[in-house]
Amino acid sequence: MAKTSKEYLDTCKKYLGTREGTAKHRKIVDMFNSSKLKTFPISYNDAWCSAYISAMAIESGCADIIPISANCDEMYKKGVVMGIAIPKDKWIPKMGDIVFYDWNLNGELDHVGAVETMSKNIIHVLEGNKNNSVAYRDINYKNATITKIIRPRYKTSSNKTSSNKKSYKNYCDTAIRVINGYYGNGDERKNKLEKEGYSYKKVQAIVDILLK
Repeated sequence: MAKTSKEYLDTCKKYLGTREGTAKHRKIVDMFNSSKLKTFPISYNDAWCSAYISAMAIESGCADIIPISANCDEMYKKGVVMGIAIPKDKWIPKMGDIVFYDWNLNGELDHVGAVETMSKNIIHVLEGNKNNSVAYRDINYKNATITKIIRPRYKTSSNKTSSNKKSYKNYCDTAIRVINGYYGNGDERKNKLEKEGYSYKKVQAIVDILLK
């Protein structure tokens, strides 16, 4: 069940100062690897910025609204499929926004963090694997290295999730069942998915990502 952006950030802050190789770092990696929504596991020696963002989503109960991945490009692509990507030129930062950096401006996403606050044009971003630890970065939100943004659909008092609305986790679980042959192929698959209230195109898009 989706949580508020504050609940997500509060979970992130519990690990502030965690250094690579420590027990808390291993907990982050283990938490990420435990998720059925991941496409591949990571080791304790791998880069872990997106695994941190994902693990915090898992712990805070936001895995249905935040893409789960250990790869920044894949995480953003999942966000696009979820319909939560925000164009950079229209972006006004909010708590809980997830920002992606392209250090070399070569089209490949290198790093990711979660926005906590903004003062004037400076955003306070909480990141995993920043100098091998969980730490803050203060950066102008218009900085050119921030190239992609997603805004998870956090819970608010005016935004109650409908009981019959399919969450991103529902879609991912269903995509895994599709891969395992539960829904068959072709029109049979399409008809079964739509009968259960799923968008065939959205499920297929996630299946394509998982099978890459």
